[in-house]
Amino acid sequence: MENSLSYITSFLEKAGAFIDASGSLQLEHGLPIADDASPHGAELCALADAIADAFGESGLADDELGHTIHQLRYYIDEHNIAYVRRVYGGEGVSDAKALRRYARAEFKPQRMLHVDSQYHNRSPRSFKRPRRLLMRVGNYKRLTPNYHGEFIISRRGHFVTQWDWLERDEAGHVIWQLEHYEQKYAASPKTLNRALQAFADTESFNYASHGGALHARLDIDPADFDPPLRLAAKHRWPSFDF
Repeated sequence: MENSLSYITSFLEKAGAFIDASGSLQLEHGLPIADDASPHGAELCALADAIADAFGESGLADDELGHTIHQLRYYIDEHNIAYVRRVYGGEGVSDAKALRRYARAEFKPQRMLHVDSQYHNRSPRSFKRPRRLLMRVGNYKRLTPNYHGEFIISRRGHFVTQWDWLERDEAGHVIWQLEHYEQKYAASPKTLNRALQAFADTESFNYASHGGALHARLDIDPADFDPPLRLAAKHRWPSFDF
């Protein structure tokens, strides 16, 4: 456990990680991993294993380190989305097709895991919808075989990801404040709603290597440690009643 904590601390120091005044994680130097690090590869597995070893029993604490580790997942998502699009996408290639190419090229005969996507099909109001409707028109979720890399795909074949909407300021810091996007899309409420839905339904890298109690402690229970933008989006799109 001590070695795992040292590994995590070193990783965060290399990234230049800090929580800003809004309660959002910023990485001054970016993720300290190679550009060609695969979403299921050794570099991200090592980080996930260290976090599971250090916090698998206790879960993440409601403190600066706990918030930092939780929000780090979203920067890993940015890397993973970019990797699949850059290496296996291209003009005329849908995200869904690029993801299939990635799976065939890098871990066949293993396959992507098909798992429940209800947390990624939120609604602005609460009402019961038949589960068969989710299977037909809802977003679906795929995980890498080691459970870590997560991708949400719309029925049109596009990644559902906050990174298609998030912006950075002149210092290169991610803008995690709702007010920025409300002002930007003030003339287009429909566009703002699309952005908020993506912020709410977005993917999130898993530190756990399987479902169950470990996944709950590391990946689900710390949801309240989200950046304020995602907390606000989930407040406006609160329901996943299937």
